[in-house]
Amino acid sequence: MTDPRRKSSRFFAALAALWLGAFSASPAAAQLVALEPQDAGPDFAVQGEYAGKFTGPDTVVAGRLGAQVVAQGDGNFRVIFFPGGLPGDGWNGKERFAYAAKSDSGRPGNMQVTGDAYQARLVGDTLTAGNGRGWPYVLTRQNRSSPTLGLPPPPHATVLFDGSSLAEWDNAEVDARRFFAPLAPVAMTRRKFSNFSLHLEFRLPFIPFAMGQTRANSGLKFLIAKFLFAEIQILDSFGNEPREDECGGIEVQYPPDVVASFPPLAWQTYDIHLITPVSADSEAVGKGYMTVWHNGILIHPGRELGSMVSAVNIALQKNGDPVYFRNMWILDGDPAYPFFPGAAIVIGKAVRPHSQRQGTEGGKPGSSLVRHRALLGQDAAYLSDGRRVFP
Repeated sequence: MTDPRRKSSRFFAALAALWLGAFSASPAAAQLVALEPQDAGPDFAVQGEYAGKFTGPDTVVAGRLGAQVVAQGDGNFRVIFFPGGLPGDGWNGKERFAYAAKSDSGRPGNMQVTGDAYQARLVGDTLTAGNGRGWPYVLTRQNRSSPTLGLPPPPHATVLFDGSSLAEWDNAEVDARRFFAPLAPVAMTRRKFSNFSLHLEFRLPFIPFAMGQTRANSGLKFLIAKFLFAEIQILDSFGNEPREDECGGIEVQYPPDVVASFPPLAWQTYDIHLITPVSADSEAVGKGYMTVWHNGILIHPGRELGSMVSAVNIALQKNGDPVYFRNMWILDGDPAYPFFPGAAIVIGKAVRPHSQRQGTEGGKPGSSLVRHRALLGQDAAYLSDGRRVFP
């Protein structure tokens, strides 16, 4: 009997091989660095996210399917299929099928391909694909946005940038669109912060011919006395697998649980809570803990960061690529109130730590309740120090 996983894999492989883009670019486009969609060229119209479901009776391949189409310049693409749905929206987190594809048609948004066993057709924003028996997947273009995009600062927050003043920063400028642009090597806050929740929004340029660390590189850095303590990577990692040096990775320490990147030129969000050791004399040294949401998806649940002092400067890197920021604010100084907008925080809810429920800490099982703000992720809740809990 054929292994269902092998059968499913062959379907995705054949499907990807037949899915070709609709455009080609001139050789001069090899230098393309687009800051706005209207300047991005024809490949940009094909790149993006698609999702849908299988409409036939075959139980082996039935279900939802997500796809990310990544432009690589001159009509070349990478196509990645995600069984179950897109990353952070149904994908099972395990299987992914990545293949190369190349455009062969000059008709914008239209494509029809017939192969020996499978067919695929792209018309506008809809991809219809299936095997020779005509049982199709129907995938449509998705334009996801973060649930925290555009969120205003809460009361008592410090506004780091709202499109006007640079009073909180050294070494930065505002462009004609009122976007924040760090200057080389970094823009750095003039103040230090401790026990804070940080919200920022960033947009990456479209650089289709670039690869790896040359594809829209920047970084969100936390500095102690101008020395790097921790950095969250900012990079065009759309379609990539999670690594420490991909977008959302805590450099040299932790890869993100999932790459939650949207396509370049889409506004993206980081929502971060950093717990720092604080003492009355502000000289304490201890462990830090960081929780990170990327585009509303939990990618770091309370990562331990090792020894640090009680307060850090925040810095944004200028690493050659034009990466821009907006709507940046911070709520600091209250370790009991991690503010995660859009992340469904239950304010003041009493929750039981996982370790106590299992009876491994705190005496008798369930003998005490710890009053925390419950940070709700995709499949569980977490205390502000990153410990997993049952809500």
